[in-house]
Amino acid sequence: MSFSVVGSVNHLVAEYRRFLLSTYRLADPRLREQFESHIKQADVLVKGPYVTLANDFAREHTLKQLHEQGVGHKDLQRLKWSFGDQRLFLHQEQSLRRVEQLGRNVIVKTGTGSGKTEAFLLAVMSGVLRMRAEGVKGTKAILLYPMNALANDQLGRLRTLIRDSGVGVTFAMYTGESESVAATLGEPVEGNEFIRRTDIRQHQPDILLTNYKELEFMLVRKEDRTLFSPSLRFLVLDEIHSYRGALATEIACLIRRLKARAGVGEGKLRCVGTSATVSKDAGGDEALAEFVSALYGEPFSREDVIGETLVVKPPPSRTYQPPFVKLAPEEIQTFDHEDDAKLSDLVARITGQSLGSSGSMPQKIRAALEGNQLVALLERECREPRSMAELVQAVKAGIETAKALTDLELRTLIEAYLLVGSVGTEKDPPSLRPKLHTFFQGVYDVGLCMNPACRMLVRDGSETCPKCGSAVRPAALCRTCGQDFVKVRFDEADPTKTYPNDDFISDENTGFITPCVHVEQAGDDDDGEDEENGENKKPRKRQAHTKSRLKLMPKFVCHQTGRVYDEMPDGKAAATVTVQQVMRGRGNTCPVCNSTYPKGDILTLLRSGAASSNSVLATHHLDKLPAKERKLLIFADNRQEAAHQAGYMGDRHRQFAVRHAIEQVVQAAGAAGLALNDITHKLLEKFQDMGLVRRKLTSDEQRWWRKALEFEAANEFCLATHRRISLENLALVEVQYEFLDQLARDSRFSKACEQVGLKLDDGAILVRAILDHMRRHRAVAFDFYQRYLDPTKEPWSVLVSEPYSVGISEHERTAQYFMVDRPEAVPERIGRRVQVQCAGEGFGSRRAWRYHVPGREEGPSAGGSGG
Repeated sequence: MSFSVVGSVNHLVAEYRRFLLSTYRLADPRLREQFESHIKQADVLVKGPYVTLANDFAREHTLKQLHEQGVGHKDLQRLKWSFGDQRLFLHQEQSLRRVEQLGRNVIVKTGTGSGKTEAFLLAVMSGVLRMRAEGVKGTKAILLYPMNALANDQLGRLRTLIRDSGVGVTFAMYTGESESVAATLGEPVEGNEFIRRTDIRQHQPDILLTNYKELEFMLVRKEDRTLFSPSLRFLVLDEIHSYRGALATEIACLIRRLKARAGVGEGKLRCVGTSATVSKDAGGDEALAEFVSALYGEPFSREDVIGETLVVKPPPSRTYQPPFVKLAPEEIQTFDHEDDAKLSDLVARITGQSLGSSGSMPQKIRAALEGNQLVALLERECREPRSMAELVQAVKAGIETAKALTDLELRTLIEAYLLVGSVGTEKDPPSLRPKLHTFFQGVYDVGLCMNPACRMLVRDGSETCPKCGSAVRPAALCRTCGQDFVKVRFDEADPTKTYPNDDFISDENTGFITPCVHVEQAGDDDDGEDEENGENKKPRKRQAHTKSRLKLMPKFVCHQTGRVYDEMPDGKAAATVTVQQVMRGRGNTCPVCNSTYPKGDILTLLRSGAASSNSVLATHHLDKLPAKERKLLIFADNRQEAAHQAGYMGDRHRQFAVRHAIEQVVQAAGAAGLALNDITHKLLEKFQDMGLVRRKLTSDEQRWWRKALEFEAANEFCLATHRRISLENLALVEVQYEFLDQLARDSRFSKACEQVGLKLDDGAILVRAILDHMRRHRAVAFDFYQRYLDPTKEPWSVLVSEPYSVGISEHERTAQYFMVDRPEAVPERIGRRVQVQCAGEGFGSRRAWRYHVPGREEGPSAGGSGG
């Protein structure tokens, strides 16, 4: 059985919106309401889904029949084609005929899964086989791809096509990494495939696979000149629609250099390409033919653009109008399509037809939908992509009784038809094959009005507020506390003048401005300016976090011009000037909550990153797919972006897997909870359930995995709590301390609270706050928090490698040092001081708590496991 396409897409859209809402949690209620309203609007950040219904492609002849008509080399039948002995799709046959019989160039523009690769390989293979039979030596065809991933995929297809066929066609992949990668993609075809560059240059394979970057290098390398000769007869460009703008110009120049290097005259090179469909608004086939003519430098006509031809369904033996029933949206979103009884009931309700007793479920559904007027209308409308809103209006216009339903009810009914119609298998095809295309857009170009009375979020990149006419500057927020700012750049010549600043990284000329602090600032009691240090009466140095707070200074800001003054300006400008808080310099530390991000800015633009958005979409795209169908291919514009995306997804997936596993095992433990020290073996079981760890592990592997997961779980509660996105800060998991509830019953604690004028409940809160503070600064008795972590030595040299993949950032590699009432003799640089008075043994005296620092004595251990 198939799965619910509709439910999967709606789930993906909901998760993307949830990601944006949770990622940008603005502290200002007015701004948060504006932003959330923007995110929730239909067709703002998500376009679609657009529905098309796939039909069978028309077929006419088999390869054998074509050869009997004189089309195609006879040895084409020996190759291992995916269609086997079946008839070719009509566009595949037309491509072969047009290249071989008419000597024309061809562009194949058909949908996904339509056999475009076979459409150009048939013509190329036939031509190569004829040239080999004539004794022509040298490279005869170049298959050019926009990226290595596509070339790698094509290499696998060629291997399957030629292996054990007895056909002598030779081929090779030649990219910057082909020598190392080709062997990892499967077993090479002995006798037909060359991998080493020296062998490729010496033997000049019939077919060469490469990308346009590598081809450019090959054309200037002297040792590669043997690959380009007048034997070159075919040039294939896959995914032509990906070549746009300046890149298209570069590719056009590259092709002309290739023809000149090979000595191929005009009209001698057969040019074949594949492309996505071009809309009529963009000029259709005429525009595509004109574009590829300029790209290849070879003639193409409109007739050289081959599209798909679909099978025309015979008219139904009967027609009927179905009932327009009301369905709850939740029923369709969560429908179990594998429950035949529920499926039969749903089909009967929406069609008014009872299902037959014989045949498979897809056959029963096919019989029930035959002649259904609503299905016929959907098939007509969905030949071109249609949004659900467009389909609703089309049904209302085409069937009078549909007007009795609301738009939401009719949309739900259409989704039900798409769901039941898509039930089927490859061998027992479904009645309907819906494809849902959805376009997602990130958050960007969001500005904020500088007028404190307006504070409008402007989403079109404008520098002027459409509501009050004040200046608009790029909106930024702290990723931890959600405090909002506008981000500006100060003019170096005129320090009062500011410009919009949408740079990713800030510097000393960057400014962050806000009219109101919405998050309570931490106190500076232990860092006062006039605090004296012992008998020397010297002021203590301010801590780094205090310096950061003091960078947020009141200034006179003109919201009309964006200018910042130290004093109130004279004249009319004063009418638009208000006192606002301004911080100048880098945004790596928030001046409100003091959160710090050492790798970059924590005060970031209100803009979604491509890597994070792609990661969310990719992950949730797989949520509803059956396990055996969980395959996903992500394209990037270049190898750098692909590498960044892969690394980001790898890191994030592991982090999210740990968090999901912790949440699940804690939830399973119930109200009793779990000690942090005891959670590791349960995490390992969860990782095994998720398929991230093998079921059978050696004793050493178990030990390493437990150590790795212990480190990651400890970091989640002792390090990640400084970040906005953590289990604790998202209120998914709560941290409690053992024996804390017994304090109220301890007379010593009651006496201590009484001595300092604290209520008993407030005293317990204070103790918890101290323990939280210690835990969040890793003052916890884990061995890896009490030593220097050296990734080059065991156990960390093992744990940072695959499959454990523990990440140890630079600032985590030093031993942690924590004190209660730091002695004056200890240098301030060692650690932050927290002063507390307690009673009894260990209470009532001031005591230093610290961890081991090389070259110093070991002090008493502080804190517990945090469990």
